[in-house]
Amino acid sequence: MDWDKLLVWYRKNGRLLPWRKFGPSDPYPIWISEIMSQQSTLKTVVPRFEHWMAKFPTIQSLSANKDEALLLKYWEGLGYYSRARNIFRTAQLIKANNFDFPRSIKEWESLPGVGPYTARAIVSISFGVRESIPLDGNVLRVGARLWGIPDPQNSSGDRVKIGKKFDGVLKLLSQTTFVGDAVQALIELGALGCRPGEKVREFCPKCPLNKNCLAFKKSDPVLWPLPKKREPVEAHPSRAFVLTLKNSKKKWLLLRKIPQNEPLGEQLEIPWELNSGHGAFSGGPLPSFFKKKGFRALHPKVISHSIMNRKFLVRVWGGEISKEIHKNPSREWVWVDFSDLEGPEILLSTLTRKILRLINPPKSVQITENYGTPL
Repeated sequence: MDWDKLLVWYRKNGRLLPWRKFGPSDPYPIWISEIMSQQSTLKTVVPRFEHWMAKFPTIQSLSANKDEALLLKYWEGLGYYSRARNIFRTAQLIKANNFDFPRSIKEWESLPGVGPYTARAIVSISFGVRESIPLDGNVLRVGARLWGIPDPQNSSGDRVKIGKKFDGVLKLLSQTTFVGDAVQALIELGALGCRPGEKVREFCPKCPLNKNCLAFKKSDPVLWPLPKKREPVEAHPSRAFVLTLKNSKKKWLLLRKIPQNEPLGEQLEIPWELNSGHGAFSGGPLPSFFKKKGFRALHPKVISHSIMNRKFLVRVWGGEISKEIHKNPSREWVWVDFSDLEGPEILLSTLTRKILRLINPPKSVQITENYGTPL
């Protein structure tokens, strides 16, 4: 494997991602970007990373934050808010160590929310540790094609084989070459050139590693790796209920505050059924007065919403109640003024934002058209 050719290619073609602007001497932006990238796309991460760094540019500024709601607001849009809480917990642990970042895989893996891949990425990219190459989907695909290892996406044995191969060629890297550059070069090769699908054939003749690539020699790189096996996703018809209240000049929306121990803890959501007509709501039983009012469909469009391997087709219904009931029915259920929905302390779930965009502007959340019979 020709590291030199790969590094030349990387320096010419690598993307100037915002966390790369800081250089390897500061592990903080690498750590934040790696946690943000867990289960999130690059398109989603980049603007939120820049937003976060504008508010918390150093680990010192992050560890000094006293307002969890503010922290979660700057995480908004990335989901899985436990990741933001784990970042803050880790920042406190590093602060207690005089802001001296861990430098080994084992130390990083002992910290909240840091798994094997993230630990390897941080120590190799930030500190140049020559121990093990982090294996993301891009690197696994490059390895599968280089050595003709067919199924790293479904076979743990094949993933181990590729890991050992890369760890072996890592030893061939010049001692004057920073490991972090080599790791990022591999990731970029998979992201920009050695990609899934037919277009990889156009890149192969230009690939800096084609001299040693089995897939290139066999003239059909698309054969590697085998596609990831996915369980069929069943679409569940569902309904969301926009319950509004007019009080003098204000208009209020009933939202559920998701408990902290749930995956989307602390977010606010419009109540919705997990399976239409079965009465099982995302947050359990509704307030007693909720069922007393008839609802009508607010919009003909159905919202597609996915959670892990489950897909929901959500139709939005709405209704209004009188001002006499205007009080928070419990700690879990709250009334929020429409004008406050974009406020810095309001964390809305992704589905709730989809619903509000559908019925935008908020003033239009009125039963002015009948798209279905009342419930």
